[in-house]
Amino acid sequence: MNQGLLTVRSDPDIIVAVVNSWASLVKARPALTEVLVSTLAQWTPSKLEGQPAFSIKSVEKTIRILLIHISR
Repeated sequence: MNQGLLTVRSDPDIIVAVVNSWASLVKARPALTEVLVSTLAQWTPSKLEGQPAFSIKSVEKTIRILLIHISR
């Protein structure tokens, strides 16, 4: 699904925007939860090589918050 976006894109702002939109997607379509969690679990900070550390931490924090939200 959106796995390609997380593995191909190196722009942290786009990644954060997409991941933030997934919270409402999970709420509207609970059947997609497994796919989204799998996609998020496959992402690594190495995808953002060359980006400033604060940008990488921002993406990591956004993903962590979404995973916590999904687990509740």
